[in-house]
Amino acid sequence: MKEAQTSTFSYEIGEVSKVELTKSTFVNGDDIADSVKLTNAKGIDVTNEYTVEVSSTSAKVTTIAGTVAGATENEVAYVQVTVKDAGGNTVKQSDAIKVTLAPTAVSSVANFGLGDDVNTVTGFKTALKDGDLV
Repeated sequence: MKEAQTSTFSYEIGEVSKVELTKSTFVNGDDIADSVKLTNAKGIDVTNEYTVEVSSTSAKVTTIAGTVAGATENEVAYVQVTVKDAGGNTVKQSDAIKVTLAPTAVSSVANFGLGDDVNTVTGFKTALKDGDLV
């Protein structure tokens, strides 16, 4: 039987090198902070090691989490992300990041069809003509 062994593994997070958003359009109820991605100089995601606060030029960004509220039409705004360590010290601030605030999300549907012939334009046109679209 082998003896149990233990070892210690330590790592260094590294300073935040890059602050970015994973999307650029936010709708009512979205927290912009949920889309912040932080990476160190080696490109390693360190988002979970820090907290972020969002400030904006728009009054429709209502909390430090960057909660969007009151958007009734698409509007361009600029946000700044402040990155803080576990002690609450500011370690990095982003430049102005352009975002769009919108009342609802835009979605699109592509390459759909009904019936047996679902992957052709002809099949779609036939379904449209016959009133088979839902």
